[in-house]
Amino acid sequence: MMESVACQAGPDLLLILSLSQDADTLLHKSQHFLSTLPCPYPNIESLTTILNSESTAQQKPVCQLLEVELNLYFANTDIDFARIEAILKDLSYMSTTNTLSHGALTVLMRIKYNDLLTDYHFVFSPKVKQLRLVDLVTKKIALLGMISGLESAKENLVIDNLKRKILAYYLLCESDHRKKGVSEYIKKDVLPDLDISQETLLFLANNEKLANVAAYKQLLECLTLEFYQIRPISLFREQNLLENYLDVNLSKLPRYFTTISLDRIRELLLVPENVVNIENLLYKMIISNKFPHGATIDQISGYVKFGEKPHIYNEFDTHIKKVCDTVDQISVSLNGQKVLR
Repeated sequence: MMESVACQAGPDLLLILSLSQDADTLLHKSQHFLSTLPCPYPNIESLTTILNSESTAQQKPVCQLLEVELNLYFANTDIDFARIEAILKDLSYMSTTNTLSHGALTVLMRIKYNDLLTDYHFVFSPKVKQLRLVDLVTKKIALLGMISGLESAKENLVIDNLKRKILAYYLLCESDHRKKGVSEYIKKDVLPDLDISQETLLFLANNEKLANVAAYKQLLECLTLEFYQIRPISLFREQNLLENYLDVNLSKLPRYFTTISLDRIRELLLVPENVVNIENLLYKMIISNKFPHGATIDQISGYVKFGEKPHIYNEFDTHIKKVCDTVDQISVSLNGQKVLR
């Protein structure tokens, strides 16, 4: 089945180029075309050859954008970074920071360019050391503001694609005080326009609950199946994504504990051994002020102490708190230590 789809992709792309007269129509059809491709695509070069040889001068900028998308999201592990950077540089007049007018440039072309540009610089670039998805999501939300008042643009799949990214990236974000505002925006301005699986919606509904690494693997599998952009990110940024997820759930611990051992944290979140150094991650979070004031790590005893009393619990939180308290009391009894509450 996958081979037949791949074989048909070339003729389909030629047909799209022959029938699409204006840039926005070509953008719309190209987004639909991408959604039909197997990921990874076995022969990207054959498609980029068509884009470069069969497109008109008017179509060329959109075809260049499509080439970037193919290389970012559908390559196996051999992303052509040099080619991507060359195209992004060639199309830099589309940047939101460029205030000069360009006759052939449409709002949707500018949105698509900046969508790809931010993905590259925040996720795919070899220079990326830390996956700052909250920053990336806020930039994409700002791009949506460019279509205010343009009703026809809202129907273009470029916008649908952008909204889907905002949702998927949000579910993989690190902890950040801005996430509350992003969550409200997604519920109000993103979800109503999207056709999303019930499984993804369930992950969104449970996003504030404490979850372990097993749940993270289920989330990543779900998002990879529903959003083709997530597959390459999960391959290239596997460690970063896991650390982001742990960052989010570690930030929830003060709801349930004032003191907890490092070993208990590893057990609670099912952290794989020799994959993530929980103590280092906690230290980074403390110096980044992601915990209540006064949070410390006692390296001698192996305990983390949070500086404030837990928050008022909802029904789910109360259940988790009781379970955690019971387990810790047993642990303390066995070890002959006293856990401060």
